Amino acid sequence: MRNYLFDQYQQYRYCRIISQFLVGALFLVGILFFYFSNGYAQLGHHQKFSPYLEHLLKHFEVRSLAKSLPKNFAFEIHAPQAISLSVFIEKEKNSGVSYWLESIGARVNTDVGKICTATVPLEILPAVASDDRISYIDIANYAWPVLDTSISIVGTDAVQRGDPPLPHPYDGENVIIGVIDSGIDVSHPDFLNPDGTTRILYLWDQTTPGAPPSGFSYGTEWNQEEINADICTEKDGPAHYGHGTHVAAIVASNGVALNLYKGMAPQADLIVVKTDFSFTHIVDGVSYVFSRADELDKAAVVNLSLSGQQGPHDDTSLTEQALNELVKAGRIVVAAASNEGNKPIHVAHTLADEEIATEFVAKNNEDEFVYLDIWYPPPGNLEVAIAGLNKNSDLLTPTSWVTPGQQLWNYKFTRNDTTYGIISIDARETANPLNGDRHVFIEINNDNQQYDFSSAVITWVLKLRGSGSFDAWICNNNGQFGTFTGTLAGLNFIGGDTEKTVGIPGTASRVVTVGSFTSKNCWTDYNGQTWCLKGPPTIGDISGFSSRGPTRDGRLKPELTAPGEVIAAAMSKDANLETTIPHRVLQGEMHVVFQGTSMATPHVTGAVALLLEHNPQLTPEEVKHLLTITAQTDTHTTALPNNTWGYGKLDAFAALSRLITEVPDEIPLPHPQDFVLEQNYPNPFFLSTSRYNDEYNEGTTIEFVLRGKAVFQPVTLQIVNTLGQVVRKMVKTSLPPGRHYYYWDGRDENDVCVAAGLYFYRLRVGEIVRTRKLLVMP
Repeated sequence: MRNYLFDQYQQYRYCRIISQFLVGALFLVGILFFYFSNGYAQLGHHQKFSPYLEHLLKHFEVRSLAKSLPKNFAFEIHAPQAISLSVFIEKEKNSGVSYWLESIGARVNTDVGKICTATVPLEILPAVASDDRISYIDIANYAWPVLDTSISIVGTDAVQRGDPPLPHPYDGENVIIGVIDSGIDVSHPDFLNPDGTTRILYLWDQTTPGAPPSGFSYGTEWNQEEINADICTEKDGPAHYGHGTHVAAIVASNGVALNLYKGMAPQADLIVVKTDFSFTHIVDGVSYVFSRADELDKAAVVNLSLSGQQGPHDDTSLTEQALNELVKAGRIVVAAASNEGNKPIHVAHTLADEEIATEFVAKNNEDEFVYLDIWYPPPGNLEVAIAGLNKNSDLLTPTSWVTPGQQLWNYKFTRNDTTYGIISIDARETANPLNGDRHVFIEINNDNQQYDFSSAVITWVLKLRGSGSFDAWICNNNGQFGTFTGTLAGLNFIGGDTEKTVGIPGTASRVVTVGSFTSKNCWTDYNGQTWCLKGPPTIGDISGFSSRGPTRDGRLKPELTAPGEVIAAAMSKDANLETTIPHRVLQGEMHVVFQGTSMATPHVTGAVALLLEHNPQLTPEEVKHLLTITAQTDTHTTALPNNTWGYGKLDAFAALSRLITEVPDEIPLPHPQDFVLEQNYPNPFFLSTSRYNDEYNEGTTIEFVLRGKAVFQPVTLQIVNTLGQVVRKMVKTSLPPGRHYYYWDGRDENDVCVAAGLYFYRLRVGEIVRTRKLLVMP
């Protein structure tokens, strides 16, 4: 009997509301700020705090800790007056900041380039912000797992057989695969050697206090001997349905359990990080895997089957920058595109001195919060307000307009004696220090479910007026924009879309990003009953949920796709899936079928491991080139490359064959990721007449990296104003591979200090151009 399952897999709860706890007290520059037993005095606006961090601090100020606090930010509570924050810090390189942070009570975990991750007690936050070597502090937000017969489809069976032109079979031997996810079932036979010992070299449980790895301040690490001795207490439980176990099996299962379901790289070594999905801890996990790989002198690739939508989506967030710094030759990161390809969580429009509106809804009341993130470049000038439509489509009076530089905080949206929720709009960040753009962050909450703000009673309306081009996302997985376009209640509505829905960290330029296509649409459960996905989706076509690009700054994402629907792999015995989703459990009751870009991503991660087995020094750019130039095309993949398919479908055999037969020095680097243009530092920087002489100015450093083996020619670097006019020609020459630094003193070609304002620095390498913004302050 065949049943057609109307089954969109349950959304994962993407964050832990409260995690491990640290002791602290709340100070501002040495002065106590507690209100007796449960109040928080105002910390104050600080230009180095991100709007997300300021928003959280505001909640600490006005809300009792007994009430629900924002769920999308990583903080820890040990007692009513002991709070610490998990943050990214942008700092000067090689400045000793990390040692200083440790000396005043913070705990630094990852320190890479200009960025470190740290746990900072709230009491020392003002002192941290006051240090001149620190330029920006951002609270970590949360990602979520993107879960919503395949290795032969991507050519891995031929790789594991060693078909010509391969000189021998490849199976990932001597390569480390890092899996940062919900954990792993260490006892599952698919992760055991023939003698019953584990293939897992190390397991770091970030969620359980204990003995952390060297260099990190939290969690518990288990080594191979401890796992073999059966003293490891980590479980991949029901909270995420054994997601990590399933992902790890797709990439590295040896198929021992039932002599079925072999993964992409069945002889690779595993290092597993069980994470709480905060982005600081995800970055720490990548750093940890690469550090262990350094100790073992092995190549490593890390799988990130997770995603989040909060942030600028333009390669400038501290998460993206940190990952771009961590990867290098023999150190690769592969990330999921995300699962919003069929959900209009994005809206974009260019306003020309006009007013528009767009509908959005809160999916459910239980998640208590809806977050919107709006980004637009200057000189755009947009005002924002929130209104609503009741069930009769009557317009509910909007909030007041919030202009750039202003904030509306904790506004109770009560209309006709009904309170629908509490609204905060923060438009104070008029020049984000990381990209120079204007930023509006909006929160609507239901005050610990005291009110119903869900789609059952209200359709929310985002109103914008003014001029400029914006992108907006619903960024916490509890809602989506409407698709209505037209006039309603006297407003001109635009609809949401699914463009630019590739999430962070998949938007990072040096990360390989993976979408999903359908390789299977039906399966047989352990009772012998056949089930099919609704539709069912067409075999070979793109998965409806697979997120689309481009990034907000116009880069192609994802790079390629892999099988992501009805993927069979190991089931965690601790996930209780026989009870919760028995129809997905397969015969033998040791494997389960899932779908999502979470499942597509480990196919590519495994393919990268096979490439690294042959050449452990491949760079991220070389890996991308091999995967994209050999990607499969067919009748479904039209007009490539594009922001749905990237360059096509993964073909691991073709990629490895190309690597083996291509002369290494002749591997071309055709994509924009062949060079990295960093954000200038400091940014903004100040023109000053207050020191030394009337012509003194601080200046800024522009940094870029040329990747490859040959001399790059020509290379030009220019400073350009908002009219497109070249203000200063910095470089025009041939340059060798490597990292290059150029200092701009804020002067034009005539050696005159430029006017304060927005400028761009533009790097051209051959025919490829990258541009970033910089701000000159008066």
